[in-house]
Amino acid sequence: MEQLHTRVIILSPDPVHPGGVTRAIETWLKGGLAEHVDIQQIYAAAWDAPLPIQIFQTARAYILLTLALLWPRPRPGVVHVHVSTGGSLYREWIAVRLARTFRVAVVSHLHSGNFGNWVAGKPARRWFAHNLFRHSGIVVVPVQHWVGLVNELGAHDVRVVPHGLDEQLASLLTPVAECVEASQPSKRTVVLYYGRWAPVKGLDILGEAVRGLDADRRSRLTLRLFGNGNRTWLNQCMDDLTGTDVHIGGWLSDEGKAAELSRAQAFVSPSRSELFGQALLEVMAAGKPVIATRVGGIPDVLDGYPDARLIASENPSALQSALEDLLDGVWPDSQGDQANHLSARYSARTVAAQIAKIYQTAEGGF
Repeated sequence: MEQLHTRVIILSPDPVHPGGVTRAIETWLKGGLAEHVDIQQIYAAAWDAPLPIQIFQTARAYILLTLALLWPRPRPGVVHVHVSTGGSLYREWIAVRLARTFRVAVVSHLHSGNFGNWVAGKPARRWFAHNLFRHSGIVVVPVQHWVGLVNELGAHDVRVVPHGLDEQLASLLTPVAECVEASQPSKRTVVLYYGRWAPVKGLDILGEAVRGLDADRRSRLTLRLFGNGNRTWLNQCMDDLTGTDVHIGGWLSDEGKAAELSRAQAFVSPSRSELFGQALLEVMAAGKPVIATRVGGIPDVLDGYPDARLIASENPSALQSALEDLLDGVWPDSQGDQANHLSARYSARTVAAQIAKIYQTAEGGF
């Protein structure tokens, strides 16, 4: 093992409510990031927590960050912040200013597919975003699609590092891709979704598309929806889907993902915007067909995947047509030829090594 010489503080959401940021960091750690650098995690706020609790958690995070920056043994070389919409931008801006005050290098990581539209909504948001990226030594984005946006917002050194899939989860999903069930025409078609329950994920579009199906097709469809977020909104999205079997469950463990992907005939991702689409790596590793919108990083991630059907976002008719083809056996046309098509560049070890190199570069260039 190489000598630990770069100390990194990672400021991130509390993983009590898992999501894209926390999953990415977990993957780096499972990929051996701690073998390259010395890491301290500080949790800023939990998603979905009441505002007073978020304020308390954020204040606590700033205190811990300040103490870490003041403590000279050993002094951190890099602060890594994760930038999204809403309060996250302002929280991370303060963290960046603290790090710069103590002459510590900053790595900023974009984690919102809706960031460009959100920032464009108000001049103040754009100012904070520009100031944050301009004072970051390196800005990381998960696909090439986002390079232009962060350059426009002041970044001067942008690195593209995809999210990854750790070996443990990959080992659970590979057997799913290798197991091909015999065709059963009378069997209900299971369509799976897991992720956040929020309007940006387009689950209301999914509900509308299913309502557009004729009664026979609805009766042959099962929707299995897992995740966290606004359950009341999700229930409204799935209301009045007569004949369709709808199951809603909580956040899936890795074992749960493998089990659900094993029983599913397809995965659906009807997002209005998407930074990357971490779940798509898991779907590809399991060799399952996927219907997804042509937004954000999704086309980059699914590029070359044989059973990907890309559709326009916010288009219930396009999603309905894709579901009809799935239910009627018209698509995909490679049934029975499932395989793990996940590129080696998404390996957690590969990604962790890239992140570690970015830390070392950022520290050296301060």
